[in-house]
Amino acid sequence: MHIAERAFARLSDDQKADTAYGYTERQLRWHIGSMHTVLGDTRRAQHALDQALTMYAPVEHLDRALIALDQAAGLIRVGEVATAAQVGVHTLESLPTAHRTGIVISRAREVAAAIPARAARMPLVGELRDAITNAAVPAHAG
Repeated sequence: MHIAERAFARLSDDQKADTAYGYTERQLRWHIGSMHTVLGDTRRAQHALDQALTMYAPVEHLDRALIALDQAAGLIRVGEVATAAQVGVHTLESLPTAHRTGIVISRAREVAAAIPARAARMPLVGELRDAITNAAVPAHAG
């Protein structure tokens, strides 16, 4: 993570502003948060992910959804299964249909799979599984 932060500091302002060919600070914060989540450092993960969320505009649905699902994964790691499931449900249900892409559904399934078996019967966990199923169903043209 320190190597990534040092490399980021060496980027030009143009490279830091280019979301397609550069690497923005919000991407760095998100990726640091994801790394901390995987490493089990939930406090640092949540801090970095919260920072990242403040840098994304509300209309940037896809990245914000993926960040929220990373937050849910971190909550599961510290035993906050109900809250994690609630975050997952809210994320999927508030996501515009056009943004319910394979990567979001896949990440939501990973979050659900991380829920311990002892919590599988919690009502909110059932709601998360239903939200994943409903989000994965292709929208029909009306």
